Amino acid sequence: MRPGRTTLWPFYLSISAVLGVLMGIFISHRDTSFKKNYPYGGDGFEKLQRVLVLIKNQYVEQVNVDSLMEIAINDILHRLDPHSSFIDSAHSGHIEEEITGRYYGAGAEFTMIRDTTVLLSAFPGSPAETAGLKSGDKIMAIDGQNLFETPYRGDLQKIIGLIKNSGRVKVRITYQRMGREETKTLKKDWISMPSVSSAFYMPNGIAVIGIERFSENTYQNFVREARKLKIDTARGLILDLRDNPGGLLIEAVRIAREFLTEGDTVVIVEDRNKSREVVRSSINGRYRNIPLVILVNENSASASEVLAGAIQDNARGIIAGAPTYGKGLVQEESLLPDGSRVRITTGRYYTPTGRSIQSPYLPGIHEQGRLHDKTHISKNGKALHEGGGIHPDVSLGFKQLNNYSHSYQYYIQPGEELFEYAVQHGDSLREFGFEKFMLQFNPTFEEAIQMMGMSNQAAKRASKEMMDASILHVKASLAYMIFGPQYGRQVIKMHDPSIQMLADQLVSKSIP
Repeated sequence: MRPGRTTLWPFYLSISAVLGVLMGIFISHRDTSFKKNYPYGGDGFEKLQRVLVLIKNQYVEQVNVDSLMEIAINDILHRLDPHSSFIDSAHSGHIEEEITGRYYGAGAEFTMIRDTTVLLSAFPGSPAETAGLKSGDKIMAIDGQNLFETPYRGDLQKIIGLIKNSGRVKVRITYQRMGREETKTLKKDWISMPSVSSAFYMPNGIAVIGIERFSENTYQNFVREARKLKIDTARGLILDLRDNPGGLLIEAVRIAREFLTEGDTVVIVEDRNKSREVVRSSINGRYRNIPLVILVNENSASASEVLAGAIQDNARGIIAGAPTYGKGLVQEESLLPDGSRVRITTGRYYTPTGRSIQSPYLPGIHEQGRLHDKTHISKNGKALHEGGGIHPDVSLGFKQLNNYSHSYQYYIQPGEELFEYAVQHGDSLREFGFEKFMLQFNPTFEEAIQMMGMSNQAAKRASKEMMDASILHVKASLAYMIFGPQYGRQVIKMHDPSIQMLADQLVSKSIP
């Protein structure tokens, strides 16, 4: 990655992974008239109020008391457990986008090259695509605001904020393409952020579906992609949940049911009174007979762990990868009058055999005894480990597991020269079609480094691994820019050694 260049994913911040982990099982907007429902009082509350008044009136410097209050709330919640949390009003909108899986905007993704904002991808059917914006367009101004002047120069977040300005239905974008400047007016719309990020077949007939998070439309997206692929006829399915931080439990439960038999337990939820609710499958799943592997890593959390645990405990498939994050606490959310949110842990969840998913709390901050190393038995008699997170049946090495799953930011980071290639050849490659592109667009290393703008001298020192990575970088970036994000990710995953190995083992039936 070149210095001074940053990419933000489609209009939401890179905090999405953290936000996903903070998402609990039940999202509920509680009545926020606390004086009516929660008559706070007593010495503790009066003491806090008096301290804040003293600070406001007597402290030697001017202090933002509201900020102090938010810090205090955060500290109180953090001392309860790792997942009870306060979300200020500034970030509340991003949380809403994560939950609903949509946002109001232009439907485009941008990157920053040096101090220039460049369009990375216009989503299919979006206002940006309808207006004719293309990958490689250099954005010069938005609604007349010069992006090369303070405060926008080099600040992609502020530039995206201009486009997403909630007070405007339309946005005027001035861009430069091949030296020619144009201005287009876009009418903003609600843009879906597909949580199913990839769906395709490997050459050997194994289907692969990747899920990035569990939002309101995830189950619907999964079913649509599964039907499109006709996975009931596939030789097997790899469900990739790596780096999926979780989200809405109900979406994970609905997907789990598609692989289970009626009456199978999906998850057990325990409340503060130790009362347990057993959530079962109410249907015979459409895909209950397909050979199944779920791929996870240390960033697979919350709802991802519930789905993986349901499959493992019911002996319905194989879990491969690394031990998962270990987030097994239930949060309920209250929306406060200023738009901020509070999420408080109200329960715990367990896998069908009764395994706790929650990892031990942080030592020195949270008071929780050490988890006992318990053993549970799956439906097929296999001993299952309890110690926080889901432990895979097939462990993959760190390098093998993470080289590709963590590499989107490298593999889809086109430089200026690659953007120019996309501008010049994008239309012809688009007419070519993605399938032909995959089969026939296979640049040599020399051609790849030329498209990347690398020097021949640097190329001479490249290892075999670097040569292969450079070719993949070019092919994945072009697919992302020309055909769309899902296709760029597909290129990367088709070359992922973890997926390649598991697909071969599914075909040969050699998975342990």
